[in-house]
This record gives sequence, structure tokens and C-alpha cells, in this order.
Amino acid sequence: MDNKQMMDHIRRLYEDVYSKGKINVCDELCTADLKFHDPSATSYKVGVSSLKESENAYHKAFPNKKSKIEDICISGDKVIVRWSCQGKHNGELQGISPTHRSFNITGMSMYLFSNGKISEIWQAWDRLSLLEQLGAIQPAHASN
Repeated sequence: MDNKQMMDHIRRLYEDVYSKGKINVCDELCTADLKFHDPSATSYKVGVSSLKESENAYHKAFPNKKSKIEDICISGDKVIVRWSCQGKHNGELQGISPTHRSFNITGMSMYLFSNGKISEIWQAWDRLSLLEQLGAIQPAHASN
């Protein structure tokens, strides 16, 4: 798979899956045994079905969310993305009732490709900021 094909794959993931909620596109883009590493997703099980389940939950909570690729680079069989995500909390998320508050978060993800599909994802994003913006927790204040 060449760099352009990998970049097109990632763009489709962000546009179709993360932004438009076309969850079944995951089957085209990811291996069935997809591995996912995210400190905020401790209950994630191996497999594309877990990614689809997770994305479905986020789309129910944030039906208008938009994920945007801010920077992207490719090194060998890995694609690294700095991204942002905006939306409004209009559905339940992990026991948090809809707050109808807007959010804007950032994160970074690295995708490993094998046999033309994404086989592994490493991700770190600002979950604390999301919870603060939704009003689920009080904002932390630095002491002087």
C-alpha cells in the first residue's frame, strides 16, 4: 500500500466513520482483529466490532460531531494524525445525560497498516477537557 492509499484510508476513517457515523465503513478500512490502545478506553476488546461499538456510542452522544485532521504524516507502514473534534452533547454518554453543551477537543492517533488495512491504533486525547466542557466534572485549576 503506498502513501497516497494510506492517506486516503485515514481520510475516509475521519470523514465517513468519525464525522458522518458510517460505522460499517470500519469493516472496509480495518482488520477484523484490530488492536486499539487508548488509556481512556480500558474496556476495549480486540476487534473491529469493538471500534464500531465505541464509535456508535459516541455518535449517539454527539450526533453532529465532526473530526478533522489537523496534521498527518506517514512513516513506513504507520500514519500519525493530530486531530480535533467538535460537537454538541445531545445523547447519553457512559451514564452522563445529555447536557446540550458544545465541546472542542484535540488528540493524536497512530495507525499501523497490515495487508492494506488498519490493524492497530494508538491514541491519546484530552478526555479530561471533554468531561469538563460537558460539565460532568469541575474544571481543574492550577494553584499559584
